[in-house]
Amino acid sequence: MQYTSALIKLTLILTLTLTACSYNTYPTAETLAATKHWVAVDITTSQFTLRSYQPADKVKSDLLTIYIEGDGFAWSSRTKPSSDPTPKNPVALKLALAAHENDSLYLARPCQYIPTQAHCNNRYWTSARYAEEVIQAMSQAIDKAVQNAEAKHINLIGFSGGGTVATLIALRRNDINKVITLSANLDHTEWSHYHHVSPLADSLNPTHYINQLSQIEQHHFVGAKDKNTPPILLQKFHDKFRHLKHKVSIYVIDGATHSCCWEKQWVERLEAVKTTTH
Repeated sequence: MQYTSALIKLTLILTLTLTACSYNTYPTAETLAATKHWVAVDITTSQFTLRSYQPADKVKSDLLTIYIEGDGFAWSSRTKPSSDPTPKNPVALKLALAAHENDSLYLARPCQYIPTQAHCNNRYWTSARYAEEVIQAMSQAIDKAVQNAEAKHINLIGFSGGGTVATLIALRRNDINKVITLSANLDHTEWSHYHHVSPLADSLNPTHYINQLSQIEQHHFVGAKDKNTPPILLQKFHDKFRHLKHKVSIYVIDGATHSCCWEKQWVERLEAVKTTTH
């Protein structure tokens, strides 16, 4: 009996140890940013203060490229929202650093990296992750970044839910050059049905704005092995443009999953998309 009890305790200790190791697998955003001499810059909007990372030697440019982070650590379990949505694996930051352009910046989502703000209710990383006030705050932060860079046009690049946000932001701006997404949830109603989860009832949905979106140049990438936002969902979104004259292209990438390993092939693909014309 003592042996069994000791074995259970040892198993629990090993489990907790392995969980802790897994939790710390990814380097922090600060560490990642420092490798390319990028620095944290917090941008205040009407409701949220948003964390950005920018090149220390950033330059002014007519075209500003903005990378938008995914939904982050939204859920600590299938039924329990996390208390801090800061991403464990900031894929959009890795993409920005891989390209390492001095006329670009990374923009996190509300409450990521700064979770103790007054308005940081977990609805903003669960059911309301794409709510009007979220999109408004992100666009306000972009206004300030554009003014600082003296830019005239913007490329928006969004990973996962950041692609959803980028697409919704583009609807309300007249300075968008291109929208580029990776693993994006572009119809969260279909996504909820696919995964048999509660709908994002308090969120805006890009698929409700197909006519407006058809006028915006878009390039949407998805991994062939993506189980979160599988290619079939992106194809359904693209099919809604079928009878419209549109500027929307989709790409299915062999071997890629939802979050791995985009940055390894990102620079080459980004350059190809930048030179694409419709």
